Amino acid sequence: MRAHLKSRVLAALLTSAFCLPWANAQVSASGSAGLASGTLNLILANKNGFVIAADSRMSSDTPFECEKGLPKRLYCDNSQKLFKTGNRSAMVIAGFAAGRAEPPSPFDLVVASVLRKSFGPCGQRIFQVTTGPEPKGEVVCAPDAMALPVWAQIDLVPALTAVASLYDPEHLPSDKMFFVTSFASIDKQGKISIQQQYFNGHWVYASGNVPVPVYSVSRTPGDVVDRFYPVAEGINDIALQVLRGQYESPDPTIRSYYRRLLAGPSGRDSMTVSEMRELARVILRETRKAHRNFVGGPDQIGVFPVKGQPSISGLAGLSKDKQLTPRFFLNSCLVYDKDHRGSNGPCMNGTLHEDFMRPLDEVIAQFFLASRFKDVSVAIDNNYFVRSEFDGVTFKYTGKKPPFALGNTYNDCSVELPEGVDFNSPEISAHCRLIRMKNVSLDQSTLGRPVQYQKVGGSIRLTLPNR
Repeated sequence: MRAHLKSRVLAALLTSAFCLPWANAQVSASGSAGLASGTLNLILANKNGFVIAADSRMSSDTPFECEKGLPKRLYCDNSQKLFKTGNRSAMVIAGFAAGRAEPPSPFDLVVASVLRKSFGPCGQRIFQVTTGPEPKGEVVCAPDAMALPVWAQIDLVPALTAVASLYDPEHLPSDKMFFVTSFASIDKQGKISIQQQYFNGHWVYASGNVPVPVYSVSRTPGDVVDRFYPVAEGINDIALQVLRGQYESPDPTIRSYYRRLLAGPSGRDSMTVSEMRELARVILRETRKAHRNFVGGPDQIGVFPVKGQPSISGLAGLSKDKQLTPRFFLNSCLVYDKDHRGSNGPCMNGTLHEDFMRPLDEVIAQFFLASRFKDVSVAIDNNYFVRSEFDGVTFKYTGKKPPFALGNTYNDCSVELPEGVDFNSPEISAHCRLIRMKNVSLDQSTLGRPVQYQKVGGSIRLTLPNR
């Protein structure tokens, strides 16, 4: 194939974390809240192997918390963007990859934490549910990265959608919802493959002009590397200039690369992985000089030779947090009334992705986004409600776990709850009557009933909710 250079320039690229302080639990974020930004991802590959690299900085125009207990700052240098995903594979990330609300929401998301939890020290964790008396989890190392884009899509789209739903188009425009993953791997035959996956977010509107985030995903087919193959994502202006031979510098590594560039294709095709590693390091350094507010911190560099053992440096001292996105069934843009259940606009959705990384007996939360409820009863324990409309609704709360409610509208609603049970949901309490009862019962007509996996004989079953 013909070697080429990925040169997508992102106008406002978010990196692996951003912080948005919330005021009074409003859906619209404060206009003064900053978005952390800045990153540079590199992959340099040829027939000898590949080098994959990233910086470690996240920054903002307003101070945010790097770590609990430390003073807020305008930037942090502890953001992991490079991950080993298998014995001979790795990935780097850039883009809209985290959201944090104040007070915290169930959807607070840091993709880096999810990936650390998912991959572990050796590669992708694959949990296999058997038909025996007990589910069995088996941890294996992925042989390459080519299957990972499929996993990333089905796992990350609901998570990105959920955290984006806490914002609005004014404070999170579509160009800042972008997220990209870049994968590189070496197979058993020594062939190198590179694949990228683009998560493009945009806003659509349910009836009532309610904004709803929607993600579309595209990916490259997976290019087999037979010549020099560079990838540069993020703040890549310096990288592109260097790789094209247009950056003026006396640096000996850059000058050596230019001599290879002048020698024709064979010059770069024969670079050693050590030479590509040094070139990546210099590109990160020069980018840091030009964009100090956005690119910085330790260089994260993985070296994967076709012959020899891979190595990764620069990850020590970075955040070690591991978390999973909440297990939830996403219902968006749906209508629920006594006689009808259907669409509420172009964003109708009902999805559940299961990676079997949580206990099977954990209740699956139901997330209702931009949906409409009229004259029905709704169970609210453990459930999430964002930008939805409730008219003549009876909420049923059994006292197990308070719901998360944000930016909804209410008309003539009530909450049935047991006597002596506290109800910690400020938004619902502010709009609905509280009715104390000896017992709160849920029947088949109650929407949002608890859902979890059931063991039936030698198999595991799940009955989808609200169907």
